Amino acid sequence: MALEDLHKDASAVFDHASFAMGATWFGSDLAAVSAALRDTPAKGIVLFLTGSRQRGQDAQFAKWMPDLSGWLMVAPNTHALSVRPSYTSPAEQSVYAQVHHLRVCEIDYCLTRLRTLHGLADLPLAIVGLSEGAVAALAWQPDASAARVCLAWPCETTYFADLPKLPDDLDTPILNIMGGKDTYFAAKNSLSAQAGTPKGHGGESLSDYAQAKVILYPDWGHRILDHSFARGDVMGFLNHHLSQKPKSQGDNDNDHHG
Repeated sequence: MALEDLHKDASAVFDHASFAMGATWFGSDLAAVSAALRDTPAKGIVLFLTGSRQRGQDAQFAKWMPDLSGWLMVAPNTHALSVRPSYTSPAEQSVYAQVHHLRVCEIDYCLTRLRTLHGLADLPLAIVGLSEGAVAALAWQPDASAARVCLAWPCETTYFADLPKLPDDLDTPILNIMGGKDTYFAAKNSLSAQAGTPKGHGGESLSDYAQAKVILYPDWGHRILDHSFARGDVMGFLNHHLSQKPKSQGDNDNDHHG
């Protein structure tokens, strides 16, 4: 189901989105974004999906964008929807399912709108999701090759979300960063641990993906963006995968002895 079918004010997700490229913060000024793209074409799109609360996460991530030269950050504004489901965890499974479906629809809607802008029709894509946004980042299916970064959600089935269908392409780059003391998703002393026996990270669920990477900050909680290592880990991963040339068939570093 399309976002327009779910919400009459679907356009607000894009009209109030945040944009940044390099050191330039455009906010929601789409005219300024279009003018900038005519002068300096973008190399690709980083879709940044915020968490469930409005904490300026888009502006915080935008400060990292100078590390990814030429890429345009677009942060859909899920909180601009007038009837967005709200919840306090733990909540009913039906509420979580509704929210996760909504966030995936937001990706489709925003990409459709983006492709009408100058020079953005066929650019490579990376999706970075934080907490609630990380579920949608991993679940989105149309382009299996798009790099995924899942922050503060462990890429495993928890009280919050079932593990979605993973990308068909086992070479899809996927980064999962978790805090070992995350009160929602850690292996111990968390809401997830109260409801099951979580791993607290995606090491097991992503084990078939040759380009997957899992990072655990052992003494950290849920707010991954605030960790001093996070910028280097996320942007280093994106730079590595978004700039590398495709490997020839059978070229896997793990197949060779040192």
